[in-house]
Amino acid sequence: MPISTTCFPTITLVVPNEFKDFAKPIGTGAYKFEAWDPGISAKGVRNENYWRSDRGFVDAIDVTVSNDTPARMNALVAGQVDAINRVDTSTIDLIQAVPDLEIVRSNGGYHVIFAMRTDMKPFDNPDLRKAMKHAINREQLLKSLFNDYGSVGNDHPIPAGDPYYNSELEQTKFDPDKAKFYAKKAGIAVSVPLSTSDAAFQGAVDSASVFQANAAAAGLNFQTKKESNDGFWDNVWLKAPFCESYWVGRPAATQMLTVAYKSTAAWNETGWKNATFDKWLAEAKAEVDPAKRKPILWDLQKMLHEEGGAIIPMFKDYVEAHNNKVKGHTPHSNDEFDNNLIAEKAWLEA
Repeated sequence: MPISTTCFPTITLVVPNEFKDFAKPIGTGAYKFEAWDPGISAKGVRNENYWRSDRGFVDAIDVTVSNDTPARMNALVAGQVDAINRVDTSTIDLIQAVPDLEIVRSNGGYHVIFAMRTDMKPFDNPDLRKAMKHAINREQLLKSLFNDYGSVGNDHPIPAGDPYYNSELEQTKFDPDKAKFYAKKAGIAVSVPLSTSDAAFQGAVDSASVFQANAAAAGLNFQTKKESNDGFWDNVWLKAPFCESYWVGRPAATQMLTVAYKSTAAWNETGWKNATFDKWLAEAKAEVDPAKRKPILWDLQKMLHEEGGAIIPMFKDYVEAHNNKVKGHTPHSNDEFDNNLIAEKAWLEA
């Protein structure tokens, strides 16, 4: 079963403690290691001793990494691969026009973010952050970037499908007058460029230009700085005061908030440090009663929505595709390729 992807779906889920020889892995998954070319391809063959009878149906899994979106799409259309992830929604008609191909779409926690560092100037000013949140046209970005394959975001990372999603928060909208009001209240200009690169997410450079035009209409003028794709995550992310990024959703709201917004989090890209937030987050993680945990998580989302440094304009649907021989490839709200279990759960029908 050939798969083309921008990242490897998980084939081996468990290895011995402190195992390091990943050129010769010993795992407990449905497939055994056969070949691996780092960053290019991997192959696994069916584990005849796998303990589950309801997983691992095909004889082999061939994974090819392709960061070239048109090439990945064309490989599926030409029948060179059976399944792909991250379908380009701007050209999705190419796949929909082929009778033997099927789209798999799921709502999830994947979201793009314009990260304002709250611990760096000028975004240490909360009024300037509010101005920026009102200076972006979320609906326009969703349409232009994802062809409406997603939903509008509200500046916190919990998606609408999460059971702890705060559904009562007022939606922040594109409002040039409010943006001007808060910018005037802040009394400072946006003095740093928005660092952008398509390494952050597909279409990031274009989305930065859209945001720049939106903000200019609201009286907030900033420049964009196109960064090199190579080294973006090492040299720009977590360092630039104003930067684009993206997140894949997490299984639990507490996990998402912990990994990106807890004061001590290594990936706290907005530099968000708030003792009350940390205290409430700890309480939410310790609370075993869902009814009692919910209001705490709602308050945490409200705090980020109102005070945080993350502009989260939209959530992107997971959009994948396969030929009609592939069965068992189903939508999953947590992550791509059926939560990275397509290799175990899918099969081919003659």
